[in-house]
Amino acid sequence: MTIGDGKEPGMEEWAAWEFTQKEVKAVRKAAHCLREGFPWLYAEPKEARIVAFRAGFPRSKAGVGQNDQLLRVIYCSGQSYQDTDLARLKIVETVSGFLWPREELNLEELKGHLPEDLRDLFYMGSELNRLTKPREAYQPKTDSEFFSAIAMRLEHLENFKPTIGDYAVEALQNAFVGLMEGKYEWGKKGLPTKGEVREMAKAHLESQGKSWKGAWTGLLGTAGLGFLPAGKAGRPPKPEIDRNIKDKQEFLSKQTKFVNAFLGGNWQKLLDQAGHVFGGKKLFQPYEAERVSVEEDEELE
Repeated sequence: MTIGDGKEPGMEEWAAWEFTQKEVKAVRKAAHCLREGFPWLYAEPKEARIVAFRAGFPRSKAGVGQNDQLLRVIYCSGQSYQDTDLARLKIVETVSGFLWPREELNLEELKGHLPEDLRDLFYMGSELNRLTKPREAYQPKTDSEFFSAIAMRLEHLENFKPTIGDYAVEALQNAFVGLMEGKYEWGKKGLPTKGEVREMAKAHLESQGKSWKGAWTGLLGTAGLGFLPAGKAGRPPKPEIDRNIKDKQEFLSKQTKFVNAFLGGNWQKLLDQAGHVFGGKKLFQPYEAERVSVEEDEELE
């Protein structure tokens, strides 16, 4: 992210920031909203956060491309627009900004330079940045490489047909998210065992009229859940199954409410708005002025 003159903010600039009372209030509110909408950003171990993030891009929609962040960006960009031409334009625009590498700032080094009220927001923003960035910076050298990257992924989304294995992996991730959202409070009360997640996933599949007949060990690894402790579990009772499904839906609902309330339903704006914090005060101030103005207008209506 850059400041007004296009340069990356350095340590000296962060240390020199002086926030007004209104800006501090805005930072506190933004941090509170992110904590409410994305409680999993504090989950331990970090593998739990990765699974929670992946669960927002269903395996039944992406298959093996679930971990492809560029595919996810293209999918999310097109979902917000009913007008096909506008959706295509937005996809190209979003991908253009996504493909270039992002500068990462060291949180530990910055702690001493950041105002206390900003540390929480910076941490959550940096976690979202870490999870959404491509594993390898992809910088197309030609127009054909750029458009080929988009075309290849659009073709995947248009032609992909999920297998029962894809649904089983999705069920594992959904079961884990539901257990962490409810019973385990995102690690505050420990972690579910592999057996517990597996049995809950079986129940999820049955509720959809599906059944996985193969081994679950490999699927747990594919779902990103290999870090969970081993342990057997009996079939959960129906009230627990219903609660798990409800908790999983609540997990998605929190994020949707946040995005709808603060970003007009546009998921792609999430990191854009975080960028105003990462980009320095020159970007943060005009963004906050615009946001506060909108809020004041809404209060008057």
